[in-house]
Amino acid sequence: MVDTKINFLLLVVLYNKSLQTSETLGSLLTLRDQLKGSKLLLWDNSPASSLTKHELEVLQSSFTEVEYVCTPENLALSAIYNQVLQRQEMAKYEGLVLLDHDSLLADNFFTEARSSMAQHPDINLFLPIVESNNEIVSPADLYLFKGVRWKQKQTGLTKAKHRAAINSGMVIRASYLQNEYKGYDERLKFYGTDTYFMNCYATQNTYFYVLNTSILHQLNYFEKEELDVKLRRFREIRRSTAILNEQSIWTKALTEVYLLAFSALQAVRFKSTRFLYDHKR
Repeated sequence: MVDTKINFLLLVVLYNKSLQTSETLGSLLTLRDQLKGSKLLLWDNSPASSLTKHELEVLQSSFTEVEYVCTPENLALSAIYNQVLQRQEMAKYEGLVLLDHDSLLADNFFTEARSSMAQHPDINLFLPIVESNNEIVSPADLYLFKGVRWKQKQTGLTKAKHRAAINSGMVIRASYLQNEYKGYDERLKFYGTDTYFMNCYATQNTYFYVLNTSILHQLNYFEKEELDVKLRRFREIRRSTAILNEQSIWTKALTEVYLLAFSALQAVRFKSTRFLYDHKR
C-alpha cells in the first residue's frame, strides 16, 4: 500500500520554457492529484521570465504550494542545487525530486516513488528509467569518464558503485541530503553535477533503487543547434570531465587522452575543426 504521507519538494529548473512548452510542467499538471501536500519550486534561469502572470496563477491554483524564483544571470546548476539543499524547509519533506524542464513523467511516477521509499527506508536514492530517442540513457554504467548505456531495463535494488544517472527524475531522500551529503562542487556549472552526485552517493551508500517507471527526456547536446551553442556545451563537458577525474596524476593523464579523442570525434561529427582548438581559449 502506498504511503500517501510521503511528500516531495519538486525542483523544476526552467530555461526559456513556458507552461505550454515545458513537457515537465505539463506532465506535473496531469499528475497534480498525486501531489497534494507537496511543494513545486520553480527556478527560472531564463534572461527574462518564462512564465506569465496567468501561467503562474494556473500553477498556484493546481498545487498545494508553488514558489517561483528568478535568476536571470543563469545561475550554475550546482549553485541552484546547493541553495535548495540549504533551505530549512527541506526537513518538511521526505524527498527532493530534481526535474529539468523537458521531462515527460509516466502516470505512475509518484506512486512508484512513494511505494518504493516506504518499502526501502534504508535506501536514499530512487531513479526512474530515463529514455531518449528509444534508448535508455539513465541509469548507466560508468568507468572513469566513459558511460555505458544499458541495453535492457533493470529495476529494483542496484549497486551504486560505477553507476551514472542524469539529474532529471532523481528522487533523493531528504534526510540523506541533510545529514550526509556535503553539497555540489560549484566549479561544475551545468554538466557533471549528476555524475558528481552519483560518485559521492556511491562512497556513502551501497545501493540505490531503480523504479518501475519511466521518463521521456530530451538530451540537448544531441539536438540540432547552432554551432556556437554546440561548442559552448562541448567546452563545458570537457571542463567538467576534467574536474571529475582529477583524483590522481594517472586519472588526469588518462582523461586528457580521452578528451583529445573526444574532441576529434566531435570535430568529425559536426564537421568543424573548432572542436580541436576552441576549448583551449
